[in-house]
Order: sequence, then structure tokens, then C-alpha cells
Amino acid sequence: MSELTALLDAIRANPEDDLPRLALADWCQEQPDVALRARGEFIHLRSRAAGLALDDPQRANLEWQAQRLRCQHEHEWLQIPARLLHGWDFERGMVLIEVTHESLRQHPLDRLAREPGWVWVIGVKGVLLLTRDVHRLAGSSLLGQLTSLDLRDSDVRSRGAEILAGSAHAQQLASLQLGYCGVGDAGAGALAESPQLSRLTTLGLHNNGVTRTGARALASSPHLGRLAALNLSRNRIGDDGARALAGGRLGGLRFLSLSSCNLSDASGLWLATSVLAGRLEVLDLSDNRFSTGAREELRERFGERVRL
Repeated sequence: MSELTALLDAIRANPEDDLPRLALADWCQEQPDVALRARGEFIHLRSRAAGLALDDPQRANLEWQAQRLRCQHEHEWLQIPARLLHGWDFERGMVLIEVTHESLRQHPLDRLAREPGWVWVIGVKGVLLLTRDVHRLAGSSLLGQLTSLDLRDSDVRSRGAEILAGSAHAQQLASLQLGYCGVGDAGAGALAESPQLSRLTTLGLHNNGVTRTGARALASSPHLGRLAALNLSRNRIGDDGARALAGGRLGGLRFLSLSSCNLSDASGLWLATSVLAGRLEVLDLSDNRFSTGAREELRERFGERVRL
């Protein structure tokens, strides 16, 4: 178990790196347990599939093989009674669990952590959580095991975002989804100022009442240098917010969504001439008020990488 723990810890330290997962897969396939060997094969299949284009026929075949293994061994891999959870998924062999206010009330995280399958849990999705659920989760030491936290549509608000940002247990998080959570500028600012969130590579803040103030805070954050994906769609950040993002510190972004953000031609120009332009793989500017000329310039600059 100590060897397994070390392998799982290596994945948590580098959740987007394939090498620790492949090392875990090799270890699993060397074990006598049939379900563990199948899990190792599952990790290999999913990792190989992830490296192929979505329309590659070989990818579909690999995914089919992986799904077949999951159907055969899902509950043996989970090792947490299904009745304790709202749902679950497998992220290249690791476990993502879904919880609701009701499931957490009946089976708190510390109860789930006593199950043997908890060591494999790497992410939690909260479904319509209440404010007190969010606060308890942020204060739980078990948060320190997670690299992914999805609280979309939960009652987080600015205070919840501030508590999450200040949690000493949030240091492992690589992905934080807070869409439709009402965090506002105060919440966005707290996230931007948090050294605990310096490992984040993905941040979702769509439809949160964020304005140019929150966008500026995010753009100037000294702690979000690893951020590769930022979703600010359906926030009225305006041209001032877009300009801040174009000239800010988030130079590592590969995905940026500013859909429905009240942007004009000026925003398109700043983004097209920023340091982000050559690095972005996806720039979503749909549902903004660009002129025909600006749209043509954006398509010429970004090609298929821009959504208008």
C-alpha cells in the first residue's frame, strides 16, 4: 500500500502529467488482483485515447475498450458503496465523486474517507450545494486530497469564494469550477489574491456577476501563473476587462472564453495583438458586438482557433 500511496501522491502532485499515471498503470498490471490489472489497462487505454484527435477512428476503438473494462469492474474499482454517493466517474483510473446537500448530510466526507476506495478519489463535484456545505468543504482537511473541485450552480457567493481562497487545504487544486455561483468581483478578487491556489490550471467563473474590476484582479494576479484555461463567459467585463486580460500576467492561457462579455471591436484588437494571441488554442468571443471588419480580422489572426 505504501507503494500505491506514493504513486497516487505523484499523480496529485502533477495531475495533468501522463507519466505518473502510466507508472500507476504499470504497477496495477503487475498485481495479482484481476480488478487492479484491469484498472491498469483502463488507464493505459484512456491515456492513449486522450493523445489522439477526436475524430481519429483509433480513439473511438480505445474508448470502447476502456468502457468495456469499466462496465466489468466499475464497482470493484469504486470501493465506496454507491448508496453513499450521488454519482461518480473515472478520470483515467482516478475517481471523481458527486455529492449533494442531502448525500453530504447523511454521509459526510469524513464518513466517505473511511472507505477503502477513498484513496483513489481525486475530485469532488458538488451538485446544488448549500452555503453551509461549501463552507464545510472548504474547511475540511480532506480537501487537501483533491485536485479537482466542481461547485457549479452551488450557493457559493463571494463569502464562499473567500473561504475557499483562504483554505490551507486548497493547495492541491488544479481545477476549480465556480460557474453560476454568484461570486462577483469580491469573490474573483479573493481567488486572484490567494497563494493557496497557485497550482490552478483551470478556472471556471462563467455567469458570476464579474465586471472589469474582477477581470483586472484576475489579470494582475501574481499567483495564477499556471492558469491554462479561464472561462469568464456571461460576465459583463467589457472592453476594460478584456484589455486587462490581454495585457496581464496570464500569459500561459491556452483556452479563454469571453463569450457574452459585452465586448466591442477594441477588445478584439487588444486580444489579437497581445502575447496571448500566439498561445491560445481556443478563444471564444461568441455573442459579442463585433463589426464585420473586426470579425474578419479576428478570423485572419486566429483562424479556426477563434469562435465568433
